Amino acid sequence: MLEAGIHLKAVSELLGHADIRITADVYGHVSTDIARSAMESLGGRIPQGGPTAEVEASDPPNA
Repeated sequence: MLEAGIHLKAVSELLGHADIRITADVYGHVSTDIARSAMESLGGRIPQGGPTAEVEASDPPNA
């Protein structure tokens, strides 16, 4: 269901789980297709070297 784009909370309720964490732990693994889709959605929004690379590059050197 998650790979079909159904929200985690909806899946949790449909399966009758008492806590959304149960659903996430059991069914929330990231498949190759989900990972690929996430990366395509992000496009070039994350700086090369990770999310802190931009901050580190703009920080003045310690004197």
